[in-house]
Amino acid sequence: MNLMGKIFTFMIFLMSTVFLVVSIMVGASDRNWKAEASAMKTRASSATSSVDSLKNETASLEKSLAFEQASRSQQLSNLQSQLRLAEAQLKEKAAQFNEEQKKGQAVARELEVANNRLTSQDAELAGIKANNKKLVDDIAAQFGENRNIEKVVFEQTAKLEQLSRKEADMAAQLARLQKVMDANDLDENSLIAGIAPKIEAVVTAVGDNNTKFAVAIGLDDGLRKGHEMDIYRSNRHVGRGIVVAAENNRSVLSIVKGLMNDIVREGDNVTTKLF
Repeated sequence: MNLMGKIFTFMIFLMSTVFLVVSIMVGASDRNWKAEASAMKTRASSATSSVDSLKNETASLEKSLAFEQASRSQQLSNLQSQLRLAEAQLKEKAAQFNEEQKKGQAVARELEVANNRLTSQDAELAGIKANNKKLVDDIAAQFGENRNIEKVVFEQTAKLEQLSRKEADMAAQLARLQKVMDANDLDENSLIAGIAPKIEAVVTAVGDNNTKFAVAIGLDDGLRKGHEMDIYRSNRHVGRGIVVAAENNRSVLSIVKGLMNDIVREGDNVTTKLF
């Protein structure tokens, strides 16, 4: 039972006592007032004592109630202070939570970017691996080609050595031939000067007396003074001419008398291939 219940119980007891006294006084109106008065005094004294005791108890209870109210007020004040502190801490925690949530969202975005970058890098890595495989295959093929090239180089080196030996032999032979030519007062054109190269030409001009004619070939084509050339028209042999003058790209020929079957005309064909 709490303090208020105790107070209500005491008040009920007090009122019951008062009603008892009143009822006794009403009942004593028909009795001996003296005896009753004496009894009533005794009862009143007893009731007064009870009332004083109850007053003292009520005062004690009121003090206890005041102390308990003060204690409750202090506790309530403490609880309100704790509540305000808890609200402030909750507000701070909420702010920290919001901040952490923002950081978490930023980290999530960075993680998404990192995942996308990782996916891109995985694709690039796959491409690099494919390229590396291709490079390895190309290097292997190149290595095979290098081995083939080394083999060819080795063979060519051997041939080059053979050619070098042949060149040395030819140089020695050429030196011997040069000694022979020097001893006989000859040069490199002495023995082939009279041999005409295998060439063909067309008569470009004919002299007034038809004894000389010109062709558009000369020294650049290997034609030299003294070379002889046959003259023909279609399939008919016209005669023969001999080079009497030669320039880089033009030569003059004179007919060989006694070998002419017709006079020379412009457009006739001239060749050394009939020799």
